[in-house]
Amino acid sequence: MKWKSNLEKLQFIFEQRYFRWVFLLLLMWSFFNSMAVALVEPLGFKYLFDEGIVRRNFRLFAIVGLAVVVFGTLWRLSSFFLELYARRFKNQILSAVSLRMLEFYHHLPYMEILRKGADYFVARIYDEAKNVTEPLVDVGTRLFQAVAMVIGALGLCFYLSPKLTGTLLIVITGLIYGSRYFGAKMQSQSKRQQEWEAELKGTIIGVVHAVKETR
Repeated sequence: MKWKSNLEKLQFIFEQRYFRWVFLLLLMWSFFNSMAVALVEPLGFKYLFDEGIVRRNFRLFAIVGLAVVVFGTLWRLSSFFLELYARRFKNQILSAVSLRMLEFYHHLPYMEILRKGADYFVARIYDEAKNVTEPLVDVGTRLFQAVAMVIGALGLCFYLSPKLTGTLLIVITGLIYGSRYFGAKMQSQSKRQQEWEAELKGTIIGVVHAVKETR
C-alpha cells in the first residue's frame, strides 16, 4: 500500500527530471527573493534618513524614497508569483505520488481491504501523498528563504557593526539546535497522527455512505 518510508517517496519524486529542475528553480527563486529584501530595504532606509533627512538632501531623499517604493512593489509581485508557482508544483507532485500509491493499492490482499474498508485506503492515499509533498515544498522554500535572510542580515550587520554580528551568531546557533530537537519530536508525532486521521476519515466516510443507503 505504501512505501516503507517517506524517504522512498522523496526518492520517487526526485527521480523525475522535471521535478528536480522545477524544485531547484523554486529554491533559487526563494533564496534570491529573500536575499534582495534582506539587503536592499535596510540599506535603502539607511540612506533615506542618513543622506536625505540628516544632511537635508531632499533631492536624494525623493530619489531613494521612490526607489524603495518601486523595489517593494516589484518584490511583492515576485513573492506573489512565487507562491503561485509553488502551489502549482505542489499539485503536480501530489498528483504523481497519489497515482503511484494507487498502484500499491491493487497489490493488497483482498481480506485486508475488506477488514479496513476502501474508504480507509482512499484517505491514506491522499493524506500520505499530501503529507510528503506539502512539507517538501514548504520546508525547502522556507529553509532557503531563512538562509538568505540570515546571510543578508549578517552581512549587513557586519557592514554596520562587527560586534552585533558576533552576538547574532551566538543567538542563531542556539535557535538551530533548538529547532533540530523539536523537529525530531514533531516528526515522531506526525506518523502516529497520520494513522489516526486515516482511520477517522474512513469511519466518517463509511457512516455517510451508510446514511445515504438507509435513506
